Amino acid sequence: MKASKLDFKIENGTLVKYFGNEPQVTVPEEVTAIGDKVFSDCEFLTEITIPPSVKKIGYSCFSGCRALTTVHLPQTLKEIRDCCFMYCNIESLFHPLLKIENGLAIKDNCLLYPAQDLKDYIIPDTVTSIGNNAFDSSRLESIYIPASVKQIGEYAFHKCAELKAVAIPDGVQEIKKYTFWECLNLEKLTLPSGLKKIGISAFENSSRLSGVILPENIETLEKYAFAGCKSLEEITIPPSVKKIGKGCFGGCTELKSALLPETLKEIGESCFNGCSELKTVNLPSALEEIGEYAFSYCKFLSEITIPPSVKKIGKGCFRSCNIKSLSHPLLKIENGFAIKDNCLLYPAQDLKDYIIPDTVTSISNNAFFNSDLESISIPPSVKQIGEYAFYNCAKLKALVIPDGVKEISRCTFCDCGNLEKVSLPSSLKKIGHSAFAGDINLSSLILPEGLEFVGIYAFIGCEKLKGMKIPAGIKSMEKDALVF
Repeated sequence: MKASKLDFKIENGTLVKYFGNEPQVTVPEEVTAIGDKVFSDCEFLTEITIPPSVKKIGYSCFSGCRALTTVHLPQTLKEIRDCCFMYCNIESLFHPLLKIENGLAIKDNCLLYPAQDLKDYIIPDTVTSIGNNAFDSSRLESIYIPASVKQIGEYAFHKCAELKAVAIPDGVQEIKKYTFWECLNLEKLTLPSGLKKIGISAFENSSRLSGVILPENIETLEKYAFAGCKSLEEITIPPSVKKIGKGCFGGCTELKSALLPETLKEIGESCFNGCSELKTVNLPSALEEIGEYAFSYCKFLSEITIPPSVKKIGKGCFRSCNIKSLSHPLLKIENGFAIKDNCLLYPAQDLKDYIIPDTVTSISNNAFFNSDLESISIPPSVKQIGEYAFYNCAKLKALVIPDGVKEISRCTFCDCGNLEKVSLPSSLKKIGHSAFAGDINLSSLILPEGLEFVGIYAFIGCEKLKGMKIPAGIKSMEKDALVF
């Protein structure tokens, strides 16, 4: 049974809607163009005939027509838009504007997209490039890429969750951004010897990827290139690499060893952040810069030597590692604390109980932010405690702030849910915005007589402090400062 004219909605010569359900369809001869997605996901469609009057077929016009095997296109056709026959069941088609071979849509030797929804693909050796998003979110499990391919586009295999192995042929010089992002079952990767660059997030979150061997002439590892590759256990960076990008190996939780070349000059921000199994890393003699949080939360990293060549060490570089001591002109670690100019920057050991050295005169902003510390001893040498310094230290129960400290800054002890007792110094003049906000168990706190200022929401949520005595000498109290 043929499709009726009533099955077609035509506006000014453009077919904009198809209402039928016939397996074989012939487009009416009055049609000059077929709009975007007109037949998209027509699961019953097996054969389509397009008359010579049609000059243009729109974007994704037949995509998802999984039963479509036969297409008759006129030679007079002028334009076929992107993804026109994506995930149909077309094994082959030959037209001056588009070729389908081995179930793959090809134009000008560029593989555009799969025209069959298969698990295994063999790319013809006439193909020289794979287009952007070609197999994005495909169900493919294996693919053969011939030596003729010299370029692979962005997002080409993005979220191909069932892909298990891939060999990229020699001749490909760049893996572009997000090319293999979140290929969750990708285990085996063969990189070409001529590869020069791995782009942004190229293999990010490919969580089963292990045994990666970087080619000896690679030059660029962009940010997040292998971030979240949780099965990667070791990596050797070739001498041709001078900089490792931001977060490049961040969250590689099984990474135990990173061998860096003596020629390396820069380790990017958060480069090895969260590599919780990393135990050994050599910092090369030519190294000049270590980025912010580069090795933070590497909880088994206990020893590291920073060479004299290093001119810059970013903040939080060794936060919550297991480093007890380190000496460098730019950074000192003592008693498990990173210290610079007598300011405690952050803990370099992830401990429950801390004793701050008496050489420390200040505690920086965010120093113990989100820490699991349970107790801490602050020496009389400390005169200043920064904003958010103990924010969300949920296991901290008691604290003595030494004389000499004049201000509790903004959110310094905010959301310390188990904090019960705080001893404030007689020197205290100011309690800042939300300083103790959300400390629901705080019940023992005496405001000193010399206190002059209390900021907005300083004690909000501290219901157990209701009835707290307010010193007579307070000069300024912001609105809602004592809302509990």
